[in-house]
Amino acid sequence: RDRPFLQTPAARLVPSDITSSFEGEHFARCTVALLQLACGGLDECHNLVTPLSWGEGTLFAGGPIFDSPAESDAALVHHLVHLREG
Repeated sequence: RDRPFLQTPAARLVPSDITSSFEGEHFARCTVALLQLACGGLDECHNLVTPLSWGEGTLFAGGPIFDSPAESDAALVHHLVHLREG
């Protein structure tokens, strides 16, 4: 919390750093998003989980990803983003 988000390792972390499997990629997105959220990367976190947890496309995160095995996890992280926003 003492340094800006862009100076943390989480700022450069991407889902492929955690897993290379297609199925695991959705859970990796949630994991990376949580790490980014913890380090202050609200927008980055939001961009990762929105396609998994929102049924419509957005300008900032692209189109939705339907029937994700990580949909409920992503929805929780998405909720945490909005709680953090206040």
